[in-house]
Amino acid sequence: MDKASGTLVIALLIGALLGFGGGYYYMQNASQQAFDQGVAYQQSLEPAVGMGADLDFEWDSDDFDHSATVDGDGNVAADTDVTQKLTITCDQDGDDAEGIWIMLQNPVTGEDGLDPDLELDDVKITFEFGGISKISLYKEGYTAGYELGDLPAGSEMELSITVTLLEHDDEDFPDGKTLDCELYIYQSIAGLVDTVDFTVST
Repeated sequence: MDKASGTLVIALLIGALLGFGGGYYYMQNASQQAFDQGVAYQQSLEPAVGMGADLDFEWDSDDFDHSATVDGDGNVAADTDVTQKLTITCDQDGDDAEGIWIMLQNPVTGEDGLDPDLELDDVKITFEFGGISKISLYKEGYTAGYELGDLPAGSEMELSITVTLLEHDDEDFPDGKTLDCELYIYQSIAGLVDTVDFTVST
């Protein structure tokens, strides 16, 4: 092989190596960009967990006293309502609460909020909000809840929540008990759930 031919072969080999290296780098870079775009898209679909507002909850009384409603045999003579007011306040120094829902089933864990002794067809739990009354949270089973909307920082909203025991003669209402229950306030945009405790006395 003469000197010119040898030089040409070496030049071709170097070109091929450079081309392969450049192609490899391009493919790696393109793959990384595609991966990063996929991650960014996935994150855009997920709620911004941990970015929710700081909410405070205050009951007029956190006990719905039905002790005079249920007789010693576990019956209820007539439909009876007990109502308490719940005030939700959004911390004025924090974020706005966006996409607030109220429900009796935890939307993250699936946990039921009522004591099992209250999971009866003759129990109704409703609330009034914004001029709308008798919005159901429990009626012959748990409902999907209700969207309350947004709550700006430094503002509050009031809900009137009613626990109704319907006329009942099957002698299976618990008498003389204090039943622990939980209400859930869900910030759907942030994916955060606050638990609000209450009791029902029978």
